[in-house]
Amino acid sequence: ATTRVSFQDVAVFFTKEEWTLLDPHQKALHGEVMLENSRNVASLSKGLDLS
Repeated sequence: ATTRVSFQDVAVFFTKEEWTLLDPHQKALHGEVMLENSRNVASLSKGLDLS
């Protein structure tokens, strides 16, 4: 069986308050992880019939 995965399933979200507590390195790492997650989710949909 195939399980659909959305970006929302793998995304990591912070509240405004939590975001302000992160240092610049942590914010940059978060951006890198989110980009990688986005690319991974997009690659899962390649070749699938999404209709």
